[in-house]
Amino acid sequence: MLVLWFLFMACSCPNDRELPEATFMAPQSAGPGPNVVLITLDTTRADHLGSYNKQKVGLTPNLDAFAADGVRFHRTMAQAPATPISHASILSGLNPYQHGVRVIAASAGYRLSTEIPTLTTRLSDLNYTTGAVLSSYTVSAHFGLNHGFEHWDYELENTSHKDKEKQVQRRSDRTTDAAIEWLETLDPGPFFLWVHYWDPHDDKLQPPKKLVDKYRANVDRKNKLAWRKAMYRSEVNFVDSQFGRLIKAFKAGGDYDDTIFVVVADHGQGLGQHDWWHHRLLYEEQLRVPMIMRIPGWPRGTVVNDLVRTIDIYPTIMEA
Repeated sequence: MLVLWFLFMACSCPNDRELPEATFMAPQSAGPGPNVVLITLDTTRADHLGSYNKQKVGLTPNLDAFAADGVRFHRTMAQAPATPISHASILSGLNPYQHGVRVIAASAGYRLSTEIPTLTTRLSDLNYTTGAVLSSYTVSAHFGLNHGFEHWDYELENTSHKDKEKQVQRRSDRTTDAAIEWLETLDPGPFFLWVHYWDPHDDKLQPPKKLVDKYRANVDRKNKLAWRKAMYRSEVNFVDSQFGRLIKAFKAGGDYDDTIFVVVADHGQGLGQHDWWHHRLLYEEQLRVPMIMRIPGWPRGTVVNDLVRTIDIYPTIMEA
């Protein structure tokens, strides 16, 4: 049974003259492989999925149904509690000290080097059509995450970091619309699609008012922490509904069973634990993330309790 039992990365420091790359076994077949879909849920705590926490049953029905149809990894740790750094690790299979991406200093050269092979460039070399549909500046080309993508759907691509408060983001319904539209343009052949959902990261990016009101209905507005937590739950629930739309589109198009799906968060969120609302700290609630895979040939409805890491995604896909 194929599961993430192995640690793929060596712990030695990279040579200054030689950029590191993830290592993995060669694919079993040289023929066209299955489609690959990577869905990253920004700022989503594992304990806010019903499949991870019984107290949250009903909050994420689509993700929970998907978990029942795939393999759920109960103890997954992100490589960093910050969006650009964590996504660089997911795409490269490398630890942050190896790939060198930094949160603010990408303009100073601390971005993902084009010389580092990524999941995207590897699949492109195997003649996959590659596309990304993104929702935030924090996963933009500014950090070098666009390498290898033929289709790069990102609103306000030319916006600089200093303008990030000026709506350098888009809600998950518009992101899902764009992803489905791209899928409808594809010619026959394998493809790699990365969809990034941002909503829970920013409580200014609100779901429809009706949904927000539902989660705040019994919350005292004077309790600022409880008020913000209610907004966070509404955002997680809204992303779940858009994830459900995307999966429905794959099933309707006949590609669902022939596709590798990886659903993972880049990091969690403090939500007031350790007197901290955001992330960027090395506490479990900020590093432990949900991860669910559905890969042709893998058992359904399985839970893996071994400790795994998000850098295991890249080599696992290449070996599937």
